[in-house]
Amino acid sequence: MKVKLKVKYIFPHRLNQARHANGLTRSDLQNKTGIKKKMLAKYELGENMPTIPILCKIADALDVSTDWLLGRVDDFSESLS
Repeated sequence: MKVKLKVKYIFPHRLNQARHANGLTRSDLQNKTGIKKKMLAKYELGENMPTIPILCKIADALDVSTDWLLGRVDDFSESLS
């Protein structure tokens, strides 16, 4: 339960951080992933969590690891190690 709560708060922040670091708007990310920007907004606000396939799509589009997005590793630079 504790891990699930951690992910619920870390994932939205990291998604937003990675999107901005890549200089992308939600529309840009929608174009790269096929995920509607309304759903991306819900992910960034912590209202919804993506399924594993969607999480992988987001990570690939933002050039980060799923582990980093989920808070399993802390260093952005180690994200794809």
